[in-house]
Amino acid sequence: RVLFRSVDTHLKIAELHAATFSEHLGQTILTIDYTMSTLAEAVFDEEDDAVIETALSKALRDSPFIRSLSVLNINGEATISSNPQNVGKKIPLDGFIPIPVFDESIPRFAKTLSGRDLYDGAKIDANKRLGVDELSFTPIIKKVLIGKKDSYLLATLNNEYFLRKYAQSMGAQNGYADIVLIDGTTLASTDKNAKVGFLDPFVAKILAKGVDYSFVNAAEENNRTLEAYRVVKNLPLAVSVRLDYDKTLGKWEKQRLNVLLVTTILVILSATLTLLLIIRHKKQQIMEEQALKSKMVAMSEMISMIAHQWRQPLAMLSGIYANILDAYEYEE
Repeated sequence: RVLFRSVDTHLKIAELHAATFSEHLGQTILTIDYTMSTLAEAVFDEEDDAVIETALSKALRDSPFIRSLSVLNINGEATISSNPQNVGKKIPLDGFIPIPVFDESIPRFAKTLSGRDLYDGAKIDANKRLGVDELSFTPIIKKVLIGKKDSYLLATLNNEYFLRKYAQSMGAQNGYADIVLIDGTTLASTDKNAKVGFLDPFVAKILAKGVDYSFVNAAEENNRTLEAYRVVKNLPLAVSVRLDYDKTLGKWEKQRLNVLLVTTILVILSATLTLLLIIRHKKQQIMEEQALKSKMVAMSEMISMIAHQWRQPLAMLSGIYANILDAYEYEE
């Protein structure tokens, strides 16, 4: 029963982390979307490359979650960018999801690329792990109009910004946070052993339900995890939190034993203190009773002395009355 309560408690902790991270991710993407829309409405109708480049650079000043902003032509080639090194780089446009049916102005996401920005971006081998210090970014595009030409605005999402933030929020928890596409592809993870770019059918099946989901994953007997998934509202993204089953419950059991030990000590101390107070009260009560007895004895002795002092004059008066009575009877 204790084990079940522990598992349930830590699943709720994982759910809380997943909910917090997904809310943060969703708000950040909405901010990026708003920035893109604002740029499109404010400057893109001018068709002035210098003005547009300045606007792109200015939009990055308060956006640590974006590496760069670039304008792509209809063929996916970067023509203007806040990072001049990106200009001329061509991005395949067929790998972004969701695939638009009607409205192409919604934010769409591609698989994560290794590198710092578009200029050195490279595909990631899903069967290999990223290097410990290897940077990565996730491209986000939105269709816009520059003058009368259809174009795309592309933002490179700074994955390290999110991973640092989530790792700090997880604190001492023995677990990891993942950002995944709705199709089950891992975009980023605080787990250095995670395979970024790998499409997990099991995760895809979970996310296809479109609801929050948490469970104990015992697929690998020696690597059980407590997992929680939270789909980001109105976006093809999700956040998962994975806690190591054995480490988490082992740490919880240790903490529980520590709490039990401290509680036991406190109970013993409380009982001892209570016993000492009872003994002290009993001694005080005995002393008060002895003092009362002493007072009663003293009062009894004093009353005896008073009575004795009264008896002498009364005896004399009794004798005088007897003599007077005898004298009266004998007419003396």
